[in-house]
Amino acid sequence: MRHTRSILLATLALLLAAAPARAQGLYWETETTGASEGRQIGHVKAMPKMMRIGQGSGQSIVLRSDGDKMIGIDEGRNVYWEATLAQLEAASKSMREELEAAVKQMEKQMNDLPPAQRAQVEKVIEGLAESKSDKSPEITVKATGRTRTIGGYECTEYIASEDGKPVLTAWSTESVSGFDAIRDDWMGFQKRMVETSKAFGSPVTEAYTKIPGFPMETDMEGVKTVLELRSAYGE
Repeated sequence: MRHTRSILLATLALLLAAAPARAQGLYWETETTGASEGRQIGHVKAMPKMMRIGQGSGQSIVLRSDGDKMIGIDEGRNVYWEATLAQLEAASKSMREELEAAVKQMEKQMNDLPPAQRAQVEKVIEGLAESKSDKSPEITVKATGRTRTIGGYECTEYIASEDGKPVLTAWSTESVSGFDAIRDDWMGFQKRMVETSKAFGSPVTEAYTKIPGFPMETDMEGVKTVLELRSAYGE
């Protein structure tokens, strides 16, 4: 469970950091540290309604908000897969139902489980209860007043909290212009992605909607991502 959450956080860092792209498209590189997989180098090409997120391994994900779909590409194996978000949501729902059925079966045997295994089952039950809850956490975002220069851009520090607990630190700049027209489009897509993985849901998507500008550096539960803007298409 911890390993899976770490992977999702690292992926989510790239997805959310990619939200503000200029109309003609941008290309930037990313460095993520703190995930269980170690240091990860990636690159992002973004334009309205389309984005490609790649890694040094030759694997990449293409997001098409115009077609409401996700495409996975593995250049090394020369293969790809494609799925709509509706299909991913259906698969996620099926997996949750299977997990709930398995947990109910284990609950009946809870008293016979070793302490360590019982504790793991209790955490799964707690996570399922939270994912099914209709109660939305209170997300607040505050600017600390601190500034620093990252990649030549002056950035302001923002801290997002869930019910008073810090969950995200972001250094954002408002010097990258031209992204406002597509920001809402990407935020809507990202919210769908979080809902698809609701069992491992994160409040950072809502937090990003409250942070102005382009996030040049983020830290989510120790998973840190730094962006380096390289070029805009057509320039």
